[in-house]
Amino acid sequence: MTSNGSTALHIVASHGHVELAALICESAPSLVATRNRCLDTPLHCAAKAGHGQVVACLLRAIEAAGREAAETTLQARNRTGVTALHEAVRHGRVEVVDLLMTTAPWLASVITDGGLSPLYMAVSHSVQMVRALLRPSQNGGPSPASAAGPEGRTALHVAAISRTKGMI
Repeated sequence: MTSNGSTALHIVASHGHVELAALICESAPSLVATRNRCLDTPLHCAAKAGHGQVVACLLRAIEAAGREAAETTLQARNRTGVTALHEAVRHGRVEVVDLLMTTAPWLASVITDGGLSPLYMAVSHSVQMVRALLRPSQNGGPSPASAAGPEGRTALHVAAISRTKGMI
């Protein structure tokens, strides 16, 4: 463990070492849900860094832990109050957003304590990110993405004032 409480899995997730991540997940599956002092899980670390293959590996390990444990790990919030999906959006990691939306589309409805939804954050990044968040769910229903933002604003408010081409 490092001085900030990161495990070996946090480190390999941050650096994109998929083979090592798979080995650690197999050998010590409990580390998938471990948080460091910033309250990041290894999934937060991989999502921030944009390591899609590691995210996919971690998602398989998280799903293997059972539904209740998986939901708890997936919706874990770090010290800044955000999930791994929020981190992927914040850092412009479209591939990771797409993976998380395939596995846990309900994460798009999680709003931070500050009132930020992943969609609200995505509107200022890119059209591809917004599309990943708004695609229909696997059962053909609408995306569960919340458009919520702080102070009663929504993602549409951001899109209306955004300079991101093609947003509206």
